[in-house]
Amino acid sequence: MGEPIREPAESQAGRDSYGVLVGWSHHCFNGKLDLRLQRVHSMRDIDQDDVESHHFVMSENQAALLATYLFDVLDKKPPHRRKRGWLAKWFG
Repeated sequence: MGEPIREPAESQAGRDSYGVLVGWSHHCFNGKLDLRLQRVHSMRDIDQDDVESHHFVMSENQAALLATYLFDVLDKKPPHRRKRGWLAKWFG
C-alpha cells in the first residue's frame, strides 16, 4: 500500500462538514469494524427526520487507537469491568 493522496489544505477546508452526532452503532466482520455514525446538520433537523448515516470501516487496531485517543482528549479512563460474582460463575 502506498501513501494516501494528500490534497492541499485549501481544497480540504471546503470539504469539511459539521453536524450534531445523534447516534452510532457498529458491526464486526472479518476482523474489521464498521462504525456507523448518525448526524444531523443542526438540532432543528432532528424533528424533520433528516438523519444522515456515515460508515467508517476500520481495523480492530484503528478502533482501539480511536477509543484511546477519545479517552485521552477527554481526560477520562475507560470503564472498569466488574468481576463476575461467585453466583454468576456457578450458574453462568
